[in-house]
Amino acid sequence: MCALQADGWTRRRFLGGLTVTGAVGLLGLQPRPVAAEPPPEPTTLRLDQRPSICAAPQYVAEELLQGEGFTNARYVPISGTAGVYKALASGEIDITLAFVGPSILRVDVGDAIVFLAGGHVGRSELS
Repeated sequence: MCALQADGWTRRRFLGGLTVTGAVGLLGLQPRPVAAEPPPEPTTLRLDQRPSICAAPQYVAEELLQGEGFTNARYVPISGTAGVYKALASGEIDITLAFVGPSILRVDVGDAIVFLAGGHVGRSELS
């Protein structure tokens, strides 16, 4: 017996809901801001644009950001991965998806960086 079935959910019911969710995307329905939350004060969000597979989720999240009230997602070209940490610390970009190690080093030298969530889960291995 799986955990889904224990709460009254079956795989069939779960997959049915997943199918409906996929159909919403195919129909071209756009996410809208939730009425219960006010829109964010800044509506422009600056993200880094760099040739890295690690940053790929940022490029597909634009519609989700619009659904949260960010009407203008701007991509700032950054040369090389090392430049993203300097751009974040200097305020040139507002948010990024980057490996945490170099960001922690920037905080250690006094840069004001706020960590919102983790990425690259399971990417590193400690020996």
